[in-house]
Amino acid sequence: MINCDNTKYLMKKKDRDNLEKKNKKEKNYLLEKIGISNFNFLLNVCDNIDSCIIIDRRVDMITPFCTPFTYEGLIDHFFGIDNLQIEIPRYIIFNEENKHVKYDMMENKDKKECNNNMINNNNMNNYDNSYGNNNNIINKTMKVRVKLKSSVDVLYNDIKDLSQNEIGSFLHKKASDIQKTYKEKDSLKDIEEINQYMRIFKEKHYEHNSLSTHVNIASFILNNIKKEYNFNKLKLEDEIIQLEINTNKNILLSIVKQIQLLIYTNDDIYEVYRLLCLFSILTNGINQNYINELKKDIIEQYGIKELTRLNKLYTCNILKFNNKQKFLWTQLKNNFHLLSNDENDISYVCNGYAPLSVRLIEYMAAFKNNLQVFPEIFNLLNGPTLDIIQNPIGYETLPIQNKTKNNHINLNNTKKKKKNVLLFYIGGISYAEIASIRALNKKNQHYNYLIFTTEIVSSKKFLQSME
Repeated sequence: MINCDNTKYLMKKKDRDNLEKKNKKEKNYLLEKIGISNFNFLLNVCDNIDSCIIIDRRVDMITPFCTPFTYEGLIDHFFGIDNLQIEIPRYIIFNEENKHVKYDMMENKDKKECNNNMINNNNMNNYDNSYGNNNNIINKTMKVRVKLKSSVDVLYNDIKDLSQNEIGSFLHKKASDIQKTYKEKDSLKDIEEINQYMRIFKEKHYEHNSLSTHVNIASFILNNIKKEYNFNKLKLEDEIIQLEINTNKNILLSIVKQIQLLIYTNDDIYEVYRLLCLFSILTNGINQNYINELKKDIIEQYGIKELTRLNKLYTCNILKFNNKQKFLWTQLKNNFHLLSNDENDISYVCNGYAPLSVRLIEYMAAFKNNLQVFPEIFNLLNGPTLDIIQNPIGYETLPIQNKTKNNHINLNNTKKKKKNVLLFYIGGISYAEIASIRALNKKNQHYNYLIFTTEIVSSKKFLQSME
């Protein structure tokens, strides 16, 4: 049976007439205000949206395990961004590094006593009596919350997508502009000039506060990258990415030994897993003897609880134990040009590596509706590749009434208007990929990419979900 709404026919004639008048009034409103005569256009192809690209995270599991080299990516790598907020040690924000060094030089016994005094005493009188001139020593665990929203931090949108090499010059230039503005107050003569100056001064004052925060954060990050233990990990990551199909077994063994060294020195467990997973994904499986050794070392050093995470990584096909599968990394990086030293290329986001998923988006724009022309390239990806073309079904386009005085349509402007491409990342997107898509939007003259995703992912967040 077909369910029908007979309410209209059961109504009294007077009420039915009132309802029809109301519906007619609403229809006239649409005709007058919006210029829509009917809604058949909803069943047609949208003129503003060119296409929709849906990317499953398993297509590119390489990028989340690579170190991001944009400012936003580095902040997330070191501190972890949560809802555009970070919790960061107080000594970094307030540039108290020297005090922190003093604290680190104290013996463990003194550290505990120092921390207890700071917690138990609201004033520092007792602490001063115990340690004399050591009242400048700070607690390493004290943290402050920094908001990265554009409404609070006026510089963050300008700096977040810059590479580590561009951060210093940007901050220096911004500091020079602020200093120049402050010096202009000496040349003010009348009220009008003072009024104009105060408007500029308020803007520069907000920038000054934001600048001091980012100078301290950037200094901490860049100094940490230059430290030997971090530099060695970046060097190891580069060795893994440069692997070829005919790589000598001694090089593979050397990489395993370096990962073992990180384990023996009790390095951050997430960094150990990050490099191990990257090595496993790119080689499409690690030798059974090597993986057994690494597995044993991880459990001995970090505890039996890591066995659960190792099993989950194996179940997700990230930590692969079989090395008899095809080594596809060489073909992937050559066909998709994933490694590049071009400064204008999107590869700047990962220090020379272009995110595979974003390079795939570039290829889709170049070979639109013709992905099957190069099946050997797209067959290298993990999972099927579908190319569906949606055709119009015959209804008219949206009839918008032009109420402007000048009804002449500039055809040149309509041609230059970018079409929107919807990007759906199922399984999350990394900050490196977001930065590279923003770079595409700047240089691409035909398409504007809009990002939709289930979450923001990183190697640490991904590994934490495996606990």
